[in-house]
Amino acid sequence: CDGRRGRGTLPAVLLALLETLAFSSLWVALAAGALCAAAARAMVLPESAEAVGLVVAGTLFVYNVDRLRDLGRDRHKAPRRTAFVGRHARSLLAASVVAAGAAGALAVRVGMSGSLALLPVLVLGLAHRRVKHLAFLKAAYIALAWLWVVAAFPAAAAAEARHLWWTTGALGLALLANAVASNVRDAEAGAARIGPGRALGLARAAAVAGVGVALAGPEREQRRARSRRRRSRARRSRRRSGPAGSTPKDPRRAWPRGWPGCRSWSAPPR
Repeated sequence: CDGRRGRGTLPAVLLALLETLAFSSLWVALAAGALCAAAARAMVLPESAEAVGLVVAGTLFVYNVDRLRDLGRDRHKAPRRTAFVGRHARSLLAASVVAAGAAGALAVRVGMSGSLALLPVLVLGLAHRRVKHLAFLKAAYIALAWLWVVAAFPAAAAAEARHLWWTTGALGLALLANAVASNVRDAEAGAARIGPGRALGLARAAAVAGVGVALAGPEREQRRARSRRRRSRARRSRRRSGPAGSTPKDPRRAWPRGWPGCRSWSAPPR
């Protein structure tokens, strides 16, 4: 094909790829897995591909089922997504079935004690279409559900989490900001009651507070401790090597001339 046709088709291909990632819920499922892995790392938990896979598969199942069941309500607020879901309903249903099977298998690998922690979120996710009309509760319960999945679940599965409150505080505020901003985009829930300006102000405040909690966390203290250790090692090294600014001495000239008793430098005695 000629160059003009290539330039015309490339954006269309990229747009189709982005729509597939976003509207098939794959993007949001991968985001949930990434947050789960990041939270586990922040809580100094051992890496668990099974736990991350369970979060990805479960999120993909819940979001696709919700999109397939709520086509009528979503048509006016998300017409492009609704059209995509309508065109690919069978494929999305098959993906949901595969995701449910994968989630079940991974739940056995993770362990029932940890996997059962996800049961309340599964029930809430499947009931989302019936409770999402609650004005001032939607953003809160969505943020809480996501926080439960990406932070509380890996902590429960490993049972040896550190920095749990710091991790949940930073992530919870970020997730709340995202949920409120999504309500502003859709002009629903609390954002429709208080107005988009105030809702965006609340979202920005929550995001800034989350950044502040993250910056004030134990990682900052660890960096300070590492910095103190580096300075301490540097001071010890300077004391061993002589006064500041002096050049390193030749080890063959490390003994005073006229050993012992003279401060000038000379070769060591043989």
